[in-house]
Amino acid sequence: MKGSILLLISLVLFVSCSEDDGDVTSPTIISSSLSPNQTDVGVDSNIEVLFSEQIEAESAQISLTTVSTSEEHQFEVEYDEDEYLLTIIPSSRLMFNSSYLLSITGVNDLSGNVIDDFNLEFSTAKETGPARYTLVFNATWSESTHPTDIPTTPHFSGIIGATHSSDRIMFETGSLASTGIKNMAELGAKGVLIEEIEVLIAVGVAQTLISGDPIPLSPGQVSVEFDVTTTHSFVTLCSMIAPSPDWFVAVSQIDLYEKGYWIEELSIDVNSYDAGTDSGATFTSPNTATTPAENVSAITSPPLAVDGMVAALGSITFTRVE
Repeated sequence: MKGSILLLISLVLFVSCSEDDGDVTSPTIISSSLSPNQTDVGVDSNIEVLFSEQIEAESAQISLTTVSTSEEHQFEVEYDEDEYLLTIIPSSRLMFNSSYLLSITGVNDLSGNVIDDFNLEFSTAKETGPARYTLVFNATWSESTHPTDIPTTPHFSGIIGATHSSDRIMFETGSLASTGIKNMAELGAKGVLIEEIEVLIAVGVAQTLISGDPIPLSPGQVSVEFDVTTTHSFVTLCSMIAPSPDWFVAVSQIDLYEKGYWIEELSIDVNSYDAGTDSGATFTSPNTATTPAENVSAITSPPLAVDGMVAALGSITFTRVE
């Protein structure tokens, strides 16, 4: 009988130990590969989280969201039960210069003890490397868009410009045109303007010369590839409206680097300008030098303008290719 009692007590103790192994301590996160509020995190980074003991990885409720928009970023999870290491692998690279919040809740150990909520905010690095773009000048000038006194062969000279710092280059409304701008606007000639740009490159204001083919008949297109860096991320371009006395189209100080990353695609209407060096009033007016020269100005009069407004003669689209 004594043996039976001892056996019963042993069974009760065994069952009791099986139901409660005595572990009432919640797991903790010992460390992570990212520090709280860490900056300059690589956009291709995985996030590793080290636990104090083995966990039920399936119990983890994890979210990775962009702070500014609360948008969820997709990821995969790997768990090494020998090392107690949880690795969060983003399915696509994070955005540059953005803040993210990693949240881990509901994790329990093998005894069912639940982790305290874990929240980690961090910021990714800015995109500092160079980029390569294709620009497409899409000329739309035609009789249907600008019917007044339209020439028989509307066209544009070879596109010319440069990448540069935030300093304005090549031309500025309210200021006199350089010889390079005068020659480009009156003759479609690039030579002197290229020399002026090369001087800007030599002193560090500009960095990359951009030069493309003409559009022999509008409507038409021309494209050019060029390199750009974060220190000289602005682009200015121009092309003669031909034939014309001294009129040209341009885009000025277009910044391709925004909020820490390169813009993937951007389309800008070209504006129309008078170089202030020839007083002709129509597309085919004879050369009449403006003496003294006047400042570069936006065109607001016929034949390009209707009621003081000039519809765009085309657009330039920048598309990142690298």
